[in-house]
Amino acid sequence: MAPVIKRTGSDSAVTSIINILRRSDYEGSAHDILTHLVYYTPRLRNKKRLEQLTREILETSFWQHKLNGDLFALQEAFESIFAWKLEISEPVIGISEFYLVWEAAIRNCRRWTAARIAILCGILSTRTRFEDIQAKFFVDDSGDVITLYRRWKYQLFIPIWRELFMKSTRDSKSTELLAIFLARIFQAEDANLVSTDLFAHVILNATMTFANDPQSGSRAVLNNLSNLAKAMEVVLPKVDINIVAYALDSICCVSFEQSSSALQAPRANYSSPTHSNQLLTFVLILRGCIAHPAFPEECYHQVIIAFYYLNYIIQDFGKIGFESYQYVYDVSATGIMAIPSRYYRCLEIMRGNIWTLSASNSVNNSRILFMLDFMESTLVQTKISAEFLESFVSPVLRRYAASPDTVICEAALAAYLALYANHNSSNRFLQEWKSNHCLELLDISIKQFLTGILSSSHLIRIYEAIAHEVPTLLRTNNDISRQILHFTYRQVVNSGSKSLEETSTLILCLVKQLPHVNKKYMVDWLENCIELAKLCHSKKGEILDAIWAELTSRTLHDDHALHWFLSRQPKL
Repeated sequence: MAPVIKRTGSDSAVTSIINILRRSDYEGSAHDILTHLVYYTPRLRNKKRLEQLTREILETSFWQHKLNGDLFALQEAFESIFAWKLEISEPVIGISEFYLVWEAAIRNCRRWTAARIAILCGILSTRTRFEDIQAKFFVDDSGDVITLYRRWKYQLFIPIWRELFMKSTRDSKSTELLAIFLARIFQAEDANLVSTDLFAHVILNATMTFANDPQSGSRAVLNNLSNLAKAMEVVLPKVDINIVAYALDSICCVSFEQSSSALQAPRANYSSPTHSNQLLTFVLILRGCIAHPAFPEECYHQVIIAFYYLNYIIQDFGKIGFESYQYVYDVSATGIMAIPSRYYRCLEIMRGNIWTLSASNSVNNSRILFMLDFMESTLVQTKISAEFLESFVSPVLRRYAASPDTVICEAALAAYLALYANHNSSNRFLQEWKSNHCLELLDISIKQFLTGILSSSHLIRIYEAIAHEVPTLLRTNNDISRQILHFTYRQVVNSGSKSLEETSTLILCLVKQLPHVNKKYMVDWLENCIELAKLCHSKKGEILDAIWAELTSRTLHDDHALHWFLSRQPKL
């Protein structure tokens, strides 16, 4: 029967623990012993007893035989021991003295095993915590502790870790655990001290296995995903390019499979820790990939396609403040746009993986939204061929601008406006296309507004954006301003069955076009706007304010119109 350790006097309890560590026939739980060590070790007041305990902890074969390979529990326990010591700072045995006792035991350790490396990793994992506490409370005035952290890591841990890691390559579980131990304390400068190719390969397999099936992943991987991903971000720029290619292929494959599974059984929300961990891991690995000096330009599309499949998670996680994601996205999008054919192919892949479904599906919608958002962020600056404009861009935007889903509709219209803001395509065809389809865009927008899909403010912003582009459109159609004015005017005068809000919004849209009215007809159009304002008396003040804002804006230089409007103020 296993002896029971009661939490009474720490000396007697520690004596019991030491005796257990010396025995080979202990039948109790090794994890219980770790729990007792976490409690008693930081609280010990007897230096001799602490010296005995540290020697026994490092020399015993108890951990190899009793933990059943769960060396991660050993690492966690000793991280907790040192974290507690830093927090409670037992005054009888001070911080520096506590560390020096461990230094003596570590220095005298004759044979280093994976279990002892786990213990040392646990200790080294508290370095950041020590530095924080030292900065606030100056718990070590000797300077010994930070020196020991460096010595233990670079003179002991890394050289021993390298040897054990190379010997363990035939045992995938041991290799994975050793990789996790290094990842927990990994810093950028450490990449020059280890075999980055093998290290990266092991981490990649561990993270991809977890991402593909979180339920089957080990607790060690789950608890260290962020450490593994950060280590990958650092080492990937230094590895053989084939490992980068393997990482890209793995992420694309896993993200596709995860997205496909989610598509068939969508949930209400994908902001769980599991999904967030998957996303953050992928983003950091991809950031490491694109930082490789030999990263192939033709591989940028894999990054974007991975994000396309992961967008159902990204939407719930959020992009605001997600700088790593935005950086990887921007770099990859720029790389894709460098070759038009590559850009076209990427968009074709996106469209080809959108399902036609009878009911709304959040995962499928996330693919649509990613494609439209990608178009919005790229159409403003990429060169577009006439064929691609007619065969892809135009039908896609027209289809989704008419969507009954507000978010999809707004995304499509935003992409439309990005296309109108594109002045990089030197060919005349794009400017002609804009002029020819301008009224179509406004017509779709108004219909979506009148059916309640678009808000009043959104419709006004669309008109404002088009007004900004009118000077460019006039180069291919010198009648475009008049056409927009008459089209919008007819929408207002035929608004008999429309609500007050709808009518006033359409009038405000008309007002947005005033800066581009021919001076010869400016007063006439001002009169029209003022007359129309009478249709919605309660909104008249808002409309007159909008007219005043346009007349005094930098884009409208017509003193005669301004004086005319001012002269009418008493009557208005």
